[in-house]
Amino acid sequence: AVIRQANLIYDRYIQESQALDERPYRATGIAYTCFAREESELFKLLFMRDRRGEPIAKKLEDDNLEYILSVIVQATGLSREQVYDFHVLMWYFIHGLAVMIATHYGDFTQDEIRHLLTEQFAALRRKYEGDVCNPSSTSRT
Repeated sequence: AVIRQANLIYDRYIQESQALDERPYRATGIAYTCFAREESELFKLLFMRDRRGEPIAKKLEDDNLEYILSVIVQATGLSREQVYDFHVLMWYFIHGLAVMIATHYGDFTQDEIRHLLTEQFAALRRKYEGDVCNPSSTSRT
């Protein structure tokens, strides 16, 4: 029941994210860090608890995933499989920032987060666009 309520609060952050930025995908990343900053204990409950023993499908469950993936498709034109992989790699990045925020290890302004997300998105987009043109380009760094 507590986790369900925490998820509802988190969902509200994602649903209202478009007011945070003109780019919908970047807005969801900013919303994720806002949730970590403003609701750090709920963030820890949802995203930093011990998940051993949970089925993998449960770990990846996110009611917002379809929306987020559709936003990436619109922004990049990548395939569904590529978009999912793209999102996972972006999530690793933003999750690290959010954990630093939630634990007060690092404090980033929204402008800093916006810049970091833009840079990471651009780097991944170049990687995936390279994959489309040259499948062997995945070995490039």
